[in-house]
Amino acid sequence: MGILTIDATESFLVLVGEREKLGKIEKKPIYRIEALNFLSFKPNSTWSPSSGKEYPPYYSVEKFLSSELFYYSLSYPITLSLQRQVTMEDTLRNKPAWKVADRRFFWNYYLLRHFIKKRLADWIIPIIRGFVGILSDYKLPETGDSVSLSVISRISCMRAGTRYNSRGINDDGNVANFVESEQILTIKKHTFSFLLTRGSVPVFWQQRFAQTGFRVETTRTREATFPSFKKHFDEMLKNYKRVHIVNLLAAKQKKEWLLCDNFQNIYDII
Repeated sequence: MGILTIDATESFLVLVGEREKLGKIEKKPIYRIEALNFLSFKPNSTWSPSSGKEYPPYYSVEKFLSSELFYYSLSYPITLSLQRQVTMEDTLRNKPAWKVADRRFFWNYYLLRHFIKKRLADWIIPIIRGFVGILSDYKLPETGDSVSLSVISRISCMRAGTRYNSRGINDDGNVANFVESEQILTIKKHTFSFLLTRGSVPVFWQQRFAQTGFRVETTRTREATFPSFKKHFDEMLKNYKRVHIVNLLAAKQKKEWLLCDNFQNIYDII
């Protein structure tokens, strides 16, 4: 997993303590993280059950990473959709998995920074946050053909946050709560990959609590929003080539109409 630095005096090596094998994708095992081990680099850790402190210094990180929402594979490039793997240049195929990993979904990148700096490839295993479900060798009742279906949802770590606290876009073009969901279907030696993405409306906006409920506010003008808006869609086209936009907002509602109007006006410019 990597190295967690608490302060200048103590760091921990973070290891997967328990895992569950979910199945295989492209004949390669996929695991869900169930529990972690934290090994202090100090001979005597600053915390023990008798230290008087209720929780160890890594408690919040352990709770977060042990939420059964993190997945990894020792052989499958889990941060990359099958579509991107197929279209990958030959020069990239022989590189270590972490070098070609999609940074958006590489949740333990910071924890692994020391290993990356030293190029310790065997210790660098990217993990994703989201969901993985695998149905293997299902027999179709009509034909008896064997079908395998996998669903992978990858949550971006570039602008994560809780629903009402993380909204809209940032200066780098990353939108809040961006998720890439992939369906992989294999039947009769043919494999198909279908991708859907979702994310917060790519304008600068926020929600504030008022007496009447949450109020939607835009925080920048359309002109000031345009550079980040363009970065977002440039990145989308780079990663997905063809993008079809579906607006799920309710334009008849005043709160959501404001976002619809801002989005449409900026989109028309590009």
